[in-house]
Amino acid sequence: MSISAPQTIRMRLYGVLVVVAVAAIAYGAWAYNEKLYRDHVAQTDAALVSIVKNVRRLFLYSPTVDISGSADMMLSSTDSVHNVYIESDVFPRNMEGPNRRAVMTPWGGGMAVTQATSENKGDAFYVYLDGLPKRACKDLLSDNAGATRDPLLLAVGSGPAGSVPPVNITELPVTPGAVQTLCAADKNAIGLEYQLRAGEVAKPPVTYAPAPKPKAHKAEAPKIEEKKAEEKKAPEHKTEDKKPAPKAKTEKTKKAE
Repeated sequence: MSISAPQTIRMRLYGVLVVVAVAAIAYGAWAYNEKLYRDHVAQTDAALVSIVKNVRRLFLYSPTVDISGSADMMLSSTDSVHNVYIESDVFPRNMEGPNRRAVMTPWGGGMAVTQATSENKGDAFYVYLDGLPKRACKDLLSDNAGATRDPLLLAVGSGPAGSVPPVNITELPVTPGAVQTLCAADKNAIGLEYQLRAGEVAKPPVTYAPAPKPKAHKAEAPKIEEKKAEEKKAPEHKTEDKKPAPKAKTEKTKKAE
């Protein structure tokens, strides 16, 4: 049975429509995933800026970071005791895990803050991000260790996911070649070392007691009363009744006289 020309055209059109529909669905899925990825990168970039700012605020009046290590976090921390940095609202709330026991990146890896163990110990701290996909690792390092980095960023480093990476690359800003090397694995952990402050330790604001309100002088009241009494005693000046001046005589009055 032969197929007529109109039927052949309809079948071809149907095939084209199917291909277009599949392509549209695939593009829609790609566009959604791309937007979601970009949102995750922007969220993590903003979180890093906020975390660094909040750690510096936490130790604003302290000469050093917590060098005792009591505030240090683990990347996979699930301790029953709440962490100092979490309790101090160093991390954005939308990145904290259940019951504020841990902090997670949008890709499911952990985040942590610890004291620096480099030659800058006491005046620097590390921020770690774990479980980053290769692309996210590259974008986050380029954004935060590139030309627009924090001016007090001291070093960066990377390692396999699930490890605490060494933070020992001090040549900044990082080059595209260095980023490729740092983020070579499919899943990566990165660390960034930030100086606590530039310059001297800030001094706590001085609070002064409010100045006492001036009290009314009790001696003024008798003086006012004395002044009133003197005004009453003073003789009153009576005005003498003056007779009206005689009117000037007119011609008529003269003739009458």
